[in-house]
Amino acid sequence: MKKILIVSGIIVALGGIIFYYLISYSNKGVKVEINVPSDEVSVGVPFDVDVIFTNETGNSLGDVKITLDPSEQIVFDSSGMSNIEARELGEIKNGSTVRESFKVVALPGEEPQYKAVATVFYSPASLVAEFKKKQEAEVRVRKPDYELTLEVPEQVSSGEEFDIKLKYERDDDLPELAEFEVHVDHPSNFEVVKSKPEEIGKAIDGAKFTNLEEEEGEISLTGKVEFPDSSEFQVKARLVMKMFGEEYTFLSETKTILTKPSALSFQVVLGEHESEVKPGDELTYVLTYRNNTNVPLEDIVIKAQLLGEMFDFGALDTNGRFASTNGTITWDKNNVSELRKLDAGRDGSVSVKIKIRGKYPIQQLNDKNFSVVVDARIESPTAPNLTTGKTVNTSRVENKIAGLLEIDAGGYFRDAQSGIINGGPLPPRVGIPTNYTIHWRVTNYGTDVDKVEVRAKLGAGVKFTGKTAGNTDSAPQVDSSTGEVVWQVGRLLATTGILNEKPEAIFQVEARPSGSDVGNYMVILESTGIQGRDEFTETTIIGTDDPVTTRLSADPTVGANDGKVIQ
Repeated sequence: MKKILIVSGIIVALGGIIFYYLISYSNKGVKVEINVPSDEVSVGVPFDVDVIFTNETGNSLGDVKITLDPSEQIVFDSSGMSNIEARELGEIKNGSTVRESFKVVALPGEEPQYKAVATVFYSPASLVAEFKKKQEAEVRVRKPDYELTLEVPEQVSSGEEFDIKLKYERDDDLPELAEFEVHVDHPSNFEVVKSKPEEIGKAIDGAKFTNLEEEEGEISLTGKVEFPDSSEFQVKARLVMKMFGEEYTFLSETKTILTKPSALSFQVVLGEHESEVKPGDELTYVLTYRNNTNVPLEDIVIKAQLLGEMFDFGALDTNGRFASTNGTITWDKNNVSELRKLDAGRDGSVSVKIKIRGKYPIQQLNDKNFSVVVDARIESPTAPNLTTGKTVNTSRVENKIAGLLEIDAGGYFRDAQSGIINGGPLPPRVGIPTNYTIHWRVTNYGTDVDKVEVRAKLGAGVKFTGKTAGNTDSAPQVDSSTGEVVWQVGRLLATTGILNEKPEAIFQVEARPSGSDVGNYMVILESTGIQGRDEFTETTIIGTDDPVTTRLSADPTVGANDGKVIQ
């Protein structure tokens, strides 16, 4: 024993020596410097980053490689790419110094972080191992000298035309590598009526103005947007440099605009209903309106578009005209006489009833998080105190569909395939124990659900044997505080058990019938409950299944009379 300890100590000591030797090679005598311009560099103007490697280890170093990682805000001048560039140097003799120069360009940005990271990889001549040493340097970049001013009204009416104006000034020359653009980001439903300059391109989030060579300029957009009363939306102006085919925002200003209460109040709401919507529910949407002016509003038209795969249009009930091609219901003077003329101060409402489908339209694994939307609009050609020629308002309501957890509880007597062998008489006899296996199978439908738990109480005269099986990492256990059998399932992704295997837990019980059970089926397991936290609706969803009795309806080998208790 003493010899073993001595040998072990020697091995540990040798390992420590070797480790120290290797570490010394990774640092001692290897020098890496990274040189960047001491003065500020300009955006879009190429500059050099020098990496200097010196070998003072006392030995030659092989397989030397220098890499430069210029970071996201600095790219290589030759390609415009920010990928790491590597240069193979081969063997570097002791006392040698190597300098590698990289041509790079700083990209514009609003709050960029500019730095370059150099790494040298090498192998000592006497070792196979590869080591590396890293050095980084901050790069001082002068921001482009530009100014930007955005002007918008603080409030607008829905459907009313308004102006977006911005002014820009630039004292810097534009880099040769760059193109200058001005972007105006606005809501997707902003309808442009006119713009100046006339040439306008489309950006992802709004309008784009290009070919702006002047050192200063003004851009204006006139348009209109429809939003519900008292809602807010944003307009953002951005100065953009386009380099290497990419767009970089380097200066921006954002303004928030409030939608004023409309002359025609309008709101769509989900009628009396619980906060969560479940499959199979019947919903009633009520669309209310009111004339807030002192003049009548004529020829009012209301449109409501119903969006969502979970709507059952076959169960639609409304007095409006329904267009199945786009799911839109229309109410006007032809089907609601009150809409012909709405006097000052008067209000009214229309409604629609529709059911939610009982089943989710699941076809693939990522089919989840279903919602239903009613997107509604009201308008009248009467436009008091507006320049738009009509009075408009909108309203929108969206409801998330809660998930659905199903638990299937089945009892078996002949269940060798589970790996658990049951014994005892069948039909069950008074005072004599018989074993059964309980199978719990879970199905999760339209949402991801966390903290899934299954619980059930054992019937009178039934006990848990401790034998379990299944296809998950968690096995059922008895909760000593409640006497229930509990299965902590954990987190389940949507569509679990539909397009893949159902999570299953199996446990064995022992049931001893009493005289009162004679001629009847004995309850082995009371009602099974399942619950979990719906991550989409942030609510608790529950499910149940019927009690399991000695009828053992899930076991095809057990007849109707086989499960009745006998004396």
